[in-house]
Amino acid sequence: MNAEKDSIAPWWRENSKEAYASGLAQLAHAFANYAKSKQGTRSGPRMGLPRLKKKHSRQSFTFTTGSYGLGDGCRRVKIPRVGSVRTGESTRKLARRLANGTARVGSMTISRQGRRWWVSFTVHVMRHDRQPAQPNARIGVDVGVKTSPSSPSR
Repeated sequence: MNAEKDSIAPWWRENSKEAYASGLAQLAHAFANYAKSKQGTRSGPRMGLPRLKKKHSRQSFTFTTGSYGLGDGCRRVKIPRVGSVRTGESTRKLARRLANGTARVGSMTISRQGRRWWVSFTVHVMRHDRQPAQPNARIGVDVGVKTSPSSPSR
């Protein structure tokens, strides 16, 4: 395929490899859901054969490798083969977490709905569970109480 790629598909190198890989991964997932549905091992509604999306539905692809992520400044996103693109919202909080080392970007999904483009990040955040203030404290619950003490008795 790689040897004949330029003659068969000259447009192949214009796009990121992730666009093609993402589409094929989603197609494989759709066929797997169909096969599990036919065998009866999939929970949920029955699935039919995968069909092409309508023109006006959401189109998306996901970057999992390469040089993607936040760009320079608090309103920039770096997209492979495109470059740095300005965002509508600030990315300052995410940039701060990445700089502190408390988060890392797992993947970036680019989607288009209508005339608008959207970017979303899958972020793995490292959080430390808070310790209780009194770790050796004990509590008790009386399961025999049938009415609350504030209710009037007759």
